[in-house]
Amino acid sequence: MTNEEREALIAQGWTPPVAVDPDLAEAETLWGIWFNAYETPLELAIKAIKRGRELERAEAKPGLVWVKHDGSAKSPIAACTLVVVKFVPSAKVPLKVGPAEYRDWQDITHYAIITPPAEDK
Repeated sequence: MTNEEREALIAQGWTPPVAVDPDLAEAETLWGIWFNAYETPLELAIKAIKRGRELERAEAKPGLVWVKHDGSAKSPIAACTLVVVKFVPSAKVPLKVGPAEYRDWQDITHYAIITPPAEDK
């Protein structure tokens, strides 16, 4: 829907739907379980805490995820991919950042792909 179409609908009296708070929706679900006496209040509270932690973990996005390299000289990822690499302990420089194509992969023990942030639209 374009902005013009949206503005025309609003001018005709249409209102956009109200955003639903996911925490409120989850609380209402758990309240329904408690209200129907399927669980004790303590069990409900513990379940709510665990569910909140589970949702929080699902939303967490680690900055870098390290992968162990097999020691081969061949790059396991596309040449243009931006990476952080960790070299064998005898290397003069322990870490380097740059495109995957410019690396001596046989000397790398671990690598992490760098994903640039998405552009704001």
